Amino acid sequence: SSLNISGSAFYGDGANLTNIPAAAVGAAGGDRQIQFNDSGDLGASANLIVRSSGDVVVTGSLILTGSGQSLITLDTRDADNLKEIVFNKDGSPAAAIQINSAEHMFIENENAKDIILRTNNQNTIRVFGANQRVGIAKTGTSGNAVLDVNGSTTISGSFTVSGSSTIGFNAFHTATVAGQLTASLGVTLGENSFIASDKNIVFGSSGESVIQYNSGISKMVISGSSSGMEIKGHAV
Repeated sequence: SSLNISGSAFYGDGANLTNIPAAAVGAAGGDRQIQFNDSGDLGASANLIVRSSGDVVVTGSLILTGSGQSLITLDTRDADNLKEIVFNKDGSPAAAIQINSAEHMFIENENAKDIILRTNNQNTIRVFGANQRVGIAKTGTSGNAVLDVNGSTTISGSFTVSGSSTIGFNAFHTATVAGQLTASLGVTLGENSFIASDKNIVFGSSGESVIQYNSGISKMVISGSSSGMEIKGHAV
């Protein structure tokens, strides 16, 4: 059954009211602001909105907490050509972290600025954007070579240099080669370059001639090829 009730005002907690259209409930805040519980009432903030495109826009800091291993998960599909996290500068893309369909990961700077990996508040690795050079433990904002290492370097395996290479820019810089050093175009040695005792400087593709300081006899040994040795010079 039903009946009509009229009056100037009705009071109650509204617990049993039904079929009330959403338009009849006033929303907090402005258009597209997300509604949330604010001490039992509807609340909203201009710093938390949803665009018509579906984007959620947060103005201010975003704090994520939880006990799960992954706090942020980005789902991609094999059909996706590229998924990225973009960093805008004044509204324009400045840098991005990307993964492509081949599952390669990219850290990209959109302009000629550097990419820096820091440890212990120091610039451990710096990729120079202006000339595509890499600096390791390097001070300054420019690289002297494609690979510029400031400090001691240990290479336990093979080391191949396709272009020019300089080891040490100053007189106090030293380099030690424990294994074999091969240079097809020759080697230019600076001042005070040392060869350890009983080690050879080898000449010829098959090691036909050698020069060595022999510690056993305390003498310098020059060994020519099987066809002999010839010394030339204006004053010889």
